[in-house]
Amino acid sequence: MLVLWGLVWGAGDRVWGQESSRWRVYRQDDGLADDFVLSVTVSPRGQTWVRHPAVASVNWLDGYQVREIPGLEENRFPVWESRSGQIWSLHKVGLAEFRREGWAVYPVDGIRDEHLTNSLRMLRPIPVLPAERDHVLVLLPQQLIKVNPASGRTVELRSVTATGLRSFTDLVESRDGGAWVVGSGGVARLPGPARLLAADSVWHELLLDPAWGIEGLGRPIEDDEGKLVVVGERASGGERVILVCDGEDWEPPKLAPEGTRAAWRGMGERFWAQARGSLYETVSGDRWQVVGVPGLPRAQLIDTAFEPGGVFWLATSEGLIRHAPQTWRRPAGAGGETMEILGMAEHRGVGVWMVSPSGLYLGRDGRWRAWDWPEGFRLSGLGPRLVQWLEGQRVWVLGATGGALIFELVNERFHTVEHPEGRSIVRVLGGARPGAVFLETVDAGGGRQVEVFDGSGFSRWPDEGEAEIELERVEFVDGLAGDRIWLGSTQGLAVWDPVSGRFEKMEGAPEGTMHAVLAIAGGKIWFGGEGMIVEYDGRGFQVRRSGLGRVRSLRVARDGTVWVATESGLFSYADQAWMDYGPEESFPGVEVRDVLPDREGTVYAATGEGLFRYHREADLDAPVSFFAGGTSRQTPTTREYRVSYGGQDRWHYTPERRLLFSHRLDDGVWSVFGEAREVVLTNLTAGQHRLAVRAMDRNRNEELEPVVWEFVAFVPWYAEPRILLVTGGGLLVAGCLAWLAINRHLRLRRSYAEVEGIVEQRTRELQEANRELLHSQKMRALGTLAAGIAHDFNSILSIIKGSAQIIEHHLDDRERIRTRVSRIRTMVEQGSGIVQAMLGFSRGAALAAEPCDLNQLVGETVRLVADQVGSRASLECEVGSQPVVVRTVAPLIRQMLLNLVFNAVEASVEGGVIRLRVTTAALAPPELVLAPAPAEAYARIDVIDAGHGIPTEVQSRVFEPFFTTKAFSTRRGTGLGLSMVYEIAKELGVGLRIESELGRGSAFSLLIPQVEGVLEAGAARRS
Repeated sequence: MLVLWGLVWGAGDRVWGQESSRWRVYRQDDGLADDFVLSVTVSPRGQTWVRHPAVASVNWLDGYQVREIPGLEENRFPVWESRSGQIWSLHKVGLAEFRREGWAVYPVDGIRDEHLTNSLRMLRPIPVLPAERDHVLVLLPQQLIKVNPASGRTVELRSVTATGLRSFTDLVESRDGGAWVVGSGGVARLPGPARLLAADSVWHELLLDPAWGIEGLGRPIEDDEGKLVVVGERASGGERVILVCDGEDWEPPKLAPEGTRAAWRGMGERFWAQARGSLYETVSGDRWQVVGVPGLPRAQLIDTAFEPGGVFWLATSEGLIRHAPQTWRRPAGAGGETMEILGMAEHRGVGVWMVSPSGLYLGRDGRWRAWDWPEGFRLSGLGPRLVQWLEGQRVWVLGATGGALIFELVNERFHTVEHPEGRSIVRVLGGARPGAVFLETVDAGGGRQVEVFDGSGFSRWPDEGEAEIELERVEFVDGLAGDRIWLGSTQGLAVWDPVSGRFEKMEGAPEGTMHAVLAIAGGKIWFGGEGMIVEYDGRGFQVRRSGLGRVRSLRVARDGTVWVATESGLFSYADQAWMDYGPEESFPGVEVRDVLPDREGTVYAATGEGLFRYHREADLDAPVSFFAGGTSRQTPTTREYRVSYGGQDRWHYTPERRLLFSHRLDDGVWSVFGEAREVVLTNLTAGQHRLAVRAMDRNRNEELEPVVWEFVAFVPWYAEPRILLVTGGGLLVAGCLAWLAINRHLRLRRSYAEVEGIVEQRTRELQEANRELLHSQKMRALGTLAAGIAHDFNSILSIIKGSAQIIEHHLDDRERIRTRVSRIRTMVEQGSGIVQAMLGFSRGAALAAEPCDLNQLVGETVRLVADQVGSRASLECEVGSQPVVVRTVAPLIRQMLLNLVFNAVEASVEGGVIRLRVTTAALAPPELVLAPAPAEAYARIDVIDAGHGIPTEVQSRVFEPFFTTKAFSTRRGTGLGLSMVYEIAKELGVGLRIESELGRGSAFSLLIPQVEGVLEAGAARRS
């Protein structure tokens, strides 16, 4: 019934196995690279490896997640993982090993030759067994070889001709670290460890009986008991058979379903068989039934793999299947799958006794024996105390009609128990001492009393006096809970007082009826009542658990775990943590009539749906826990700090919502395991903290390494005592200072009138002074402008005056007069240009720039000042043969040259040489006084003298207005010539550079930008 329920329920879930521990399917949605699984292997490290036919990726599962590594292209051979963690696969030319950088292929001649000669090896791969590090066993049809890929060495361990196996077919690792080699004539067991196998290792061969007529053995599978199961085929008829070898001999062949490819032993004596399209399981004897895989009714079964503990994997065309035994299972044998159990008892060395309406059962070492009740004897649900072990290999059983039986195990016979006074046995009230029970008996007149029965006779209790017991309301009388005799009734709890000869009611006991009593460790006593469990520690009562339903039985196991059977289900208690069991743990959520943990650690539960046995070994893997994201790692100490967490059990034996968690802060005490998934921390101290969390599944597997959450608690400023002290002191000081400030303010107000008067007077005086200063600055600026204009016109007039004098002395020389008149006209135009520039400046406009040949301009300038210079210096003009054309204002360039030439004349010694040079440059030179405008190229005019030079410390000031080095010389200067040059150059975008050295003269340079259009125009003009 439970199996059917599990299949129906699991089929409705996309990934059933999430809720049931029996079946689980992995598909592409669960992380697999593809639904179609071609091969599956299980490594000794507990990881499962799968290959797919349509994709090259390889998946591996560790029970918590599905991961992926790249596979070899055009290679679909299985993947094996060794104990040392190396990952191996076959290749068409040898072996392949996966490393971090990818797959490395090692050629092996035997593997290459086998693939070339046998095309079926693509469907039935060569058997491979990784044996420790860099040792791989490879089974070829004619030999077993050991390959060391690192050294490239191959060793033949055995040739098939040296054995009686006829032909090698398969290879599998044994539980003891050795190996099984399967051949067409039998099997051979190789000693372990497999990595130490050598050519002289002893093989233990177990050959088949030739009379069986079986050949083609393959697919060996070793179970937990060390027995090897192989599949063969009869030579005549072609039937598939299953053979079992215990390491010493063969069991008779067992007929297998048609098309069986692999077979293995399951729980108990059952067998499983896998064919291409079906999965089979034995029901009883040799009868097979088809087992439907939930959710995959049409899947093709391709490959199988196995783990210890009865776990097996199926590679199918629609997903990867994992089948695992459940932790709660019905015991097989003697009708144990369906029998209804009403009570249980156990005795060391004998076994577990169980009574059912059909008979008496004895379970021992997984096997069951049954004896039917004598004719006329009938049982009904009288509670778990209707069976009791007595001394002398005897069992006492109480029936529904008030009769009792004693079963003697020695001769396996029932004897009817008769009271010597003819009283009827009504019910069992509890245990009196080991091997004896308290009974309630009644005589023919209805008189009730308590008696003790020890298997040999009855004795009244108490033996003296009358015990005031209202038996109609009594639930139990038990003397096994410590050194007291306890009574539970509808009116509460009472304890026997041997002095007074009566029961005295226990004050402080909870209201309600108590049905069961149990003595546990530490001298404590538990009572089970209506929906609660109450603990008595010798001083008072405390409710340990509520909401359980009516408690029917309390038992304690050898490890101290308390098991509780109730009308609402089964519960256990250990290490202060409660556990309940339901469908998620393969236990029916129905009424539990009795629970019995035996001395071997096995737990039996009698439920409304039959008997169940607890298999702790089915799930020994611990869950892992993790913290939820989004939580800050900093928190104020004044607030609650909440941390959420969760967990996952390996292979999902326990669903996430059924996991239990415990936590501790820093080095504190671990909390009791509970279902809460959030911890709220308050009253944290400032500083670094560590919150550790660990998970536990419903099989009480605890996480070994807890996860840790580190965070910092800080004190906010408004809660920091030092800040508050400083703030309070600051406020006090501020109050004092405020009083002083107010007093000061009042004093200052009296002086404000005087200060305002003084300020008003000083303001008027300052305004008057500012007006006078502004007027003075205006006049000074006007004087500077006038002086500059006068300086320029003085230079022009000097040339005009010189030309007029020459004309006056040479009136008869027409040519000379014409030349001098031309110079006068030029200088008049120069003056007119200056006037226009001044007028343009005053109107916010400038003279228009026009193309100009600098060679011609420099030549004209030299001719203009030649007469003015006279004999004080000689002028030399260095120009090229090609015109240097720029777009600029020629009169202003000429004016700058005149100022530079006259300045050079003043600086030169008598008879010195002044050179004017015109060149071009692609880039502007460094160390400029004034940078020119950006251009493709520059025209350069240098005015060079051989005078005294300018000192370095005053070179930066020569362009300042009114600055002159000739203030006290006979030729006193105005200090405006170079200033005007600087202003005109700045206006035109012309660069300035000065080079000077004391005693060796000076050189002033003008850098005039050349634009592309002007350069082309100049080139056209030259052509």
